[in-house]
Amino acid sequence: MKAISPVRSARGRYQALCCLSGISRSKGPAEEPLSLLRDMNDCYSKLRELVPSIPPNRAVSRVEILQHVIDYIFDLQIVLDKPTGAELQRSELSDELPSGHLKESSVH
Repeated sequence: MKAISPVRSARGRYQALCCLSGISRSKGPAEEPLSLLRDMNDCYSKLRELVPSIPPNRAVSRVEILQHVIDYIFDLQIVLDKPTGAELQRSELSDELPSGHLKESSVH
């Protein structure tokens, strides 16, 4: 699945990046491309810090960083989708109720 950004123009991307990274927008139009490149490098550095599966002691390409980020997001989603101990107990108890009784989840 591809991520679709609502931002379309290069100027809009720069403004979105400034917004995300907390950078002030006081640069002139001629400095924007170089500044954007530096900002993107800062973003990749931040991703390297945040994602634990990226090897810290070797050079990693931007594509590899993004692959690690995607894998990490999928791993986090799996962890968040697992039911907690209390939810497991509740579902086990509701499964054990006799068929004549209403389950708590069906009563509003």
